[in-house]
Amino acid sequence: MANNLFRYNLSVNDGRGDYGGITVFGANSSEVAKAAVFHNNTIVVNKNVVPRTKGAVWLMTDHHDDVAFFNNAFVALNGAPLIAGDTSVAQATFAGNAYWTAGGGIVLEDRAFSSVSSWAASSGQEKIAGRFVAVTSDPKFSDTTTYQLQSASPLLSAALAAGASPWPAWVSGLGSRDLGGVALSPTSRPEIGAREFLFADFNGDGKINSADLTVWRSAFGAAGLAAYRADLDGDGDSDGGDFLTWQRLVAAGAHFEPAATTVPEPQTFAIILPALLFAVSRRASLPRPSRRAACESATTNNR
Repeated sequence: MANNLFRYNLSVNDGRGDYGGITVFGANSSEVAKAAVFHNNTIVVNKNVVPRTKGAVWLMTDHHDDVAFFNNAFVALNGAPLIAGDTSVAQATFAGNAYWTAGGGIVLEDRAFSSVSSWAASSGQEKIAGRFVAVTSDPKFSDTTTYQLQSASPLLSAALAAGASPWPAWVSGLGSRDLGGVALSPTSRPEIGAREFLFADFNGDGKINSADLTVWRSAFGAAGLAAYRADLDGDGDSDGGDFLTWQRLVAAGAHFEPAATTVPEPQTFAIILPALLFAVSRRASLPRPSRRAACESATTNNR
């Protein structure tokens, strides 16, 4: 199988029983995992929770070719590897991804490194025209359930756009919506990871409407993480300035919808397991309305 896309998935402590959050497997030299792109996924592995995990990404054998990883957020905690298994730039490409170990050891391709940039220097990964393109600072997730981004996250507007090197020519774009159904902006760079940050969407339901003001009112006067959802102007707290910014965005044509009167049940998300190339990926079932299936897969068989 070839030309497979795996995107906008959230995987938290999957890969139990000697697998990775994403596992790439080719059986032999005649059955090679090839021509696949993993982009805009958020993969979290904590070795205290899944002690046998192989890591955020496991390249199970060297029978893979033309496999690429772009704009993913890889989080490996308490000694879990970020990437397990060996690869080369001739077989796989890593570019524009975020790597975070919360101060723990950095293990890439089964070796310990002092930094992601030192791995990039030795492997040639995470380089475009000689420039280091990975993000290695704290991604600033708002919580460990939804993995929404805070307004100060370095992953905001940091993704690599498709349509140019190192993206393969058969990938025409990043898709239209993220894991939660939030539309990707046609005019700005999207976020790294599975979730877009919708400014002025205080309650995180993928819409800008009067329901957001309930969150703003409840957070009024709070500061820091307690205020992140309603801190629209990025000054570290929730106050009248955030409300004024919200009003201006709506007046300027931000996507405003009436507040929903009913909340449908979240959709059940599937696990993708195509032949020879598979990604073990659990979608979080989240209490947000109008939840869309989070992964799109385009498959074209070579003739």
